[in-house]
Amino acid sequence: MTVAGQIEFGEFMDHDGLAVKYDFVSGSDWNLAGGEKSGQGQHAFKSGFGNTTSQRMVWNLPFEVTYRSMNPHGWPQIVIYCTYLDTDGDEYVKAYGCTHVPIQPGVV
Repeated sequence: MTVAGQIEFGEFMDHDGLAVKYDFVSGSDWNLAGGEKSGQGQHAFKSGFGNTTSQRMVWNLPFEVTYRSMNPHGWPQIVIYCTYLDTDGDEYVKAYGCTHVPIQPGVV
């Protein structure tokens, strides 16, 4: 099973200046055959046009991994989390989520 896609953007009301990171996790029956299990993108900031402020931060972070298994138990998941750097350079997780990897292309 090959999983390819990208993390395009996130919409946040209360946060700005977030970086996106991802990790693929799976059960012991699943072997990584290609690609990187984790990655990270740049810090993104909201943009405002006129009097309206967009809640969207754009990352366009591509990923591609290939797994092999003979058993559906432990189906791969993607864990996405957004981090923030404070003025001292310390990194904090501000948002996170996960979903099972879909069996066909689409938008999650």
